[in-house]
Parts: sequence; C-alpha cells; structure tokens
Amino acid sequence: FGALLAALLTCVQAASIPHDQVRPFAQRDPITVSEKAAIKFNPQLTVSEGCHPYPAVQEDGALSGGLKWSGKQDGECKGS
Repeated sequence: FGALLAALLTCVQAASIPHDQVRPFAQRDPITVSEKAAIKFNPQLTVSEGCHPYPAVQEDGALSGGLKWSGKQDGECKGS
C-alpha cells in the first residue's frame, strides 16, 4: 500500500512537459532480486492497430503530456 501511495504522490507532484522535450536516460544497473526480475521479464507495450499516444517520463520525474489527438484512430498507423 505504501508503494502505491508513494507512486500516486509522485505523479501528482510531477511537472508536465511537451512530448518533444522528453529526454531519454540510461537504465540503472539492477541491484535487488526484484529489480533483476523486472529487467529479465521486461514487459513490452504493443499496439497492434491504430495510433495511441502514451505519456512518457524522464529522469527528473517530469511527465510528458503525451501526443495530441489528430486524425482517425486507425489512420495509417503501424502500431507501436
């Protein structure tokens, strides 16, 4: 419960930035067993059909507001 509460509070306090200002950052080396398992079984997001915008996060915790909706949902997108 504590971890969920901390995550929610972090999201509430995070700054929102334009999608084109999100900068990638290096993945830290896993230390704990849980971190190593998370890397080993790294989930992948796949959008098989349509265009779906998703917010992103950068190292300082700032969140992208995501892409703005435009055009039809299935408008010539190739998924993710």
